[in-house]
Amino acid sequence: MALGGTLLQGLAAALAVGSGQPGETKPAEPASAEAAASDAKSSDAKSSTTAAAAAPVENAPAETAPAGATTEDIDSVAGVTVDAAPRGKTEGPIEAEHVLDEADIQAYGAGSLSELVTALAPLTVSSRGRGGDEPPIIVINGQRISGPQEMNGIPPEAVLKAEIYPEEKALAYGYRADQKVLNFVLKKNFRQVSVEDERRFATEGGRTFSEERGGLFKVDADGRWTVNVRYRRETPLYEQERDIIRASTSPYDLQGNIVGPPLATPTEIDPALSALVGSTVTRAAVPGAFAGAAPSLADFVAGAGGFATDDLTASRTLLPRGEEGAIQGGYSRNFGRTTVSFSGNLESTSRISYLGLTGVKLDLYDDNPFSPFENDVALYRYLDVRDALRRKIDTDKIELATTALGMFGGWRWSLSGNFDLTDSATRTGRGVDTSLFTAAVKANDPTVNPFGPIPASLLRYNAQDTADSVTTNAKAEFTASGALAQLPTGRLRATFKTGVDSRRVDADSVRSGVATQRDLTRDRATAYASLDLPLLERGEGPLGFIGSVSLNGNGLYEQFSDIGGLVTAGGGVSWQPMKGVSLGLNYSTEEGEPTPQQVNDPVVQTPNVSMYDFATGDTVNVTRIEGGNPNLKPDSRQVVKLNFFYKPFEKTDFFFWGNYTASRIDDQIASFPSISPELEAAFPSRFVREASTDPTQVGRLISVDSRP
Repeated sequence: MALGGTLLQGLAAALAVGSGQPGETKPAEPASAEAAASDAKSSDAKSSTTAAAAAPVENAPAETAPAGATTEDIDSVAGVTVDAAPRGKTEGPIEAEHVLDEADIQAYGAGSLSELVTALAPLTVSSRGRGGDEPPIIVINGQRISGPQEMNGIPPEAVLKAEIYPEEKALAYGYRADQKVLNFVLKKNFRQVSVEDERRFATEGGRTFSEERGGLFKVDADGRWTVNVRYRRETPLYEQERDIIRASTSPYDLQGNIVGPPLATPTEIDPALSALVGSTVTRAAVPGAFAGAAPSLADFVAGAGGFATDDLTASRTLLPRGEEGAIQGGYSRNFGRTTVSFSGNLESTSRISYLGLTGVKLDLYDDNPFSPFENDVALYRYLDVRDALRRKIDTDKIELATTALGMFGGWRWSLSGNFDLTDSATRTGRGVDTSLFTAAVKANDPTVNPFGPIPASLLRYNAQDTADSVTTNAKAEFTASGALAQLPTGRLRATFKTGVDSRRVDADSVRSGVATQRDLTRDRATAYASLDLPLLERGEGPLGFIGSVSLNGNGLYEQFSDIGGLVTAGGGVSWQPMKGVSLGLNYSTEEGEPTPQQVNDPVVQTPNVSMYDFATGDTVNVTRIEGGNPNLKPDSRQVVKLNFFYKPFEKTDFFFWGNYTASRIDDQIASFPSISPELEAAFPSRFVREASTDPTQVGRLISVDSRP
């Protein structure tokens, strides 16, 4: 209706020519800003130029042509132009690297927008971020969204086109230039109700996955809303279901191993057993469980000289058992020139892993009623209590976000706020207290067979290790972007952003009965500015033959309550010598803080982690320590990027593009890398070994601290 009204106004203005002198033309009145905005909603075209045909307007009053005017002069409309921003137009002058239409999007076969983002990763990931492959910033219809939950329920069928922009585009939205921008332009009217049931299974067995999802999505000219629910289940996958064989040097076994002490340099178990075997026997595998009578020396002949050690695979998980439930929703609507959106997410997950069995060392004296050996020996065996080393992780998450966007005085502004809370609880079993059992064996209790089933009355669960953390984050920021000045070569555009946020991590942990509590609150205030300066316009002025050239400069200052001030600055030049060809050079230097989680996460110990020890050449089970490191400090990073893009055919989606990125990071914060001799030499305090009786040999590796 707005477009029709504008055309009628233009036609009336053209007809009003009759009141002037012959050959005189009066320009049509420009449409109001409100009308232009309405036109932008009702048309997908980037701009439309409409000339009315020579057709009568119904019920229009008759007009008398002035002298010298022909009928053709009256019925024709000259220069009625409606200029409106195309639907989904993004901020800033930078053009898209790639544009995918509906057919392109359907060709990916994605079942959801999240799957589509994953499928587009080769085109959207950036090598300029701290993580190496940074995901893109998602905008919808050229506007920022309140959170990812606002996107999750949108089906790919509702997307009219997808546009992928280089990292410099992120500056126009108030982000650093280390992520690309992915803009989804939605259809004007779309509605979908979906119910899905997904089942997956491993072809080798042992693992099944099921997920039920339901969603409702609706979009119209004024807004959109979505609601999604899901429930997912995963069964555990054990090592024995993949025929894994772990060649560990550990002496423990489910049935047991006999060793002539000490373990490092074992002595002869029994001369009579050595005579039966024909060589000196210092170790032997227990042949089986003996519920009643004691085993004989002949029972140990078959396993003499070696260890039986491959019993943990049935009690260790490769993948945990898991459950997850979530409900998400988002609502966005236009109120005149302002768009307001809300989104929320409520999620709960649970993961259970099994880390192996508890080992126990028993001293068997030569007078023990169940020992057939002449000498004192040691029995190493696992306790078949799988729950004793179980780990359970429960995580609950709440996310709330809102965004308001609008126009004021030619500037586009956005005000956003979000709050999220994550509550995580980890419980790790520390095995079984065997003090009663070992005391009974040492006392030669005639009712306790060390080779047989262990009475439940002699075993108790050790107190669990616990790690609890509550992370909260509250954030508010204001962004404005627009033109500072009109230059002969184009508009000098600017983006300004200011914001505050507060992050808090409360972490409590108990390790081997020792409690540790750490709290960290980090408040931050930010100020950001970015300028885009066009220097040359292709084909304009005496230097127009060079092509279009523009400069960008940006700066960010962050004031942290616990770290101090950090600065990020950057700039770049973009050159388009001809249509379809663009080249860019960008540089940035920044200081980055360790996250509150990297500093303050609770410390977690995981027993029975299989690692290869380069120093001894053995695969051993160690205790891995994970969590936060309070000694981390900010890093410093410099990045140089060169990029080019070439599209030789305007109407054919065929192009060449490439990037070269060089980064230098000082005081880099990183996860602990793979174990190696060089790493142990550089960080000796992170490795704990048993004392070796041989001064020329290193002891067995028992613990690795892998905190960042």
